Amino acid sequence: MRKMLTLVGGGTMVVKEGAGLSEIARILNTIPKMKGDRAQIWGQAEFIVLHATPHPWGPGGKTILASWVYGDSPSIGAAVTRFNQWTQKIPTRLIINRSVDKRGAEHIQPDVEIQGEEGLAAWMLWRWYFWGDHRNRLKRCPQCRKWFVDRTRNGSMVRCSTACTNKWWTLDRRQKAGHDVPGSTRNAKRRVTP
Repeated sequence: MRKMLTLVGGGTMVVKEGAGLSEIARILNTIPKMKGDRAQIWGQAEFIVLHATPHPWGPGGKTILASWVYGDSPSIGAAVTRFNQWTQKIPTRLIINRSVDKRGAEHIQPDVEIQGEEGLAAWMLWRWYFWGDHRNRLKRCPQCRKWFVDRTRNGSMVRCSTACTNKWWTLDRRQKAGHDVPGSTRNAKRRVTP
């Protein structure tokens, strides 16, 4: 199912249901290339997501909220407050669209009119990040800092790719974790030679 958003001032945006978190991740990953107001708007959205998303960057690899890292309260309170303050000034309008299919049957479709880039950013967070049960699947890779959606069954993915996982597992980390490291004498007793 696809959702069409009506952008006030012209145009529409079509987004496939279920692709919302991926679209948020894609946009957040382009923030460094953005300029002016657009960068500021999506920077605000990124701040909110960072403060509301658990991250595995805590001591001993424990999951923490980014708000701890930034010295705020260890809850999503900072994100909720910031989101609510941000959206107070953004005009939106809830509407119902009417359409007729090929057989002549009438259908109605709830929609929302969004005002500008700021309205779009706020709506995307509200609809696809805060509304759903899967917001903890939108994650930021601690290795490359890229946003990604964790599509594993148990939601345990920490890094965005195998390449980032391999970069993270340095020789020192492998040895500290007790992994068998080629060329290391640490685990030589466990190795069986033919």
